[in-house]
Amino acid sequence: MARKNMNELEDDASHIHFYSDDIPELITKYLNKVEWQTVLDVGCGDGRLLFALDRGGFLAGKNVYAMDLSPARVERVKLLGLDVECFVENACDMSSIGDGLVDVLVTTQVIEHVPDDARMIQEISRVLREGGIYYLNTVFKKWYGWYYHRHNGKWVIESTHVREYKRDSQLLEILEANKLEVLESRKILAWYSILDFILHRVGATGWAYNNRLLTLLRKIKVPIPGYYNWEIVGVRNLS
Repeated sequence: MARKNMNELEDDASHIHFYSDDIPELITKYLNKVEWQTVLDVGCGDGRLLFALDRGGFLAGKNVYAMDLSPARVERVKLLGLDVECFVENACDMSSIGDGLVDVLVTTQVIEHVPDDARMIQEISRVLREGGIYYLNTVFKKWYGWYYHRHNGKWVIESTHVREYKRDSQLLEILEANKLEVLESRKILAWYSILDFILHRVGATGWAYNNRLLTLLRKIKVPIPGYYNWEIVGVRNLS
């Protein structure tokens, strides 16, 4: 699939991400383990992860950058009141970020959306300094995995997914080719909201996802057989 057009982006952006204090365990582990000053959130959405990192005390005194392809989402990040420098840019062409500028890079549920995953990984490698840490998570699908969305004639867990990885080598080999060593890789069974399935079937729009009662009901989740949240932490290594 080609890069999403602006209408698709704005439609996606109408579904506001819900904020919480939850930070992936692997992120907190390495933020506490290494020395760092600069962090970049690639495909930051509404700033949900940055909000949690700030609440956790990780961003105080740090240089924080955020980028997303949706102008609407970037504007929401600015409204959080955090000390963050924001950019409207493609994850495959982060031209506003200089070579080797970033100590820590995080990107959550983004790479499965971009038209060229190898190009995005090249950009991650370019902006990370030597020894810089990256955290990437994405969707991993086993052969029997099924969800109710369709894209290009295939069942997918989200209709905007360009790809869903089915073998480790599909991603790990690209990381290795771009000097991004893998330190940890783990897969956790995906859980999704029962209510989301119902809302999708009835054609609900943005209001349903922003209703307070429905927000609570959406927390009732079930596992999705065959689908996993794949987390990878690694380091930029020039050798």
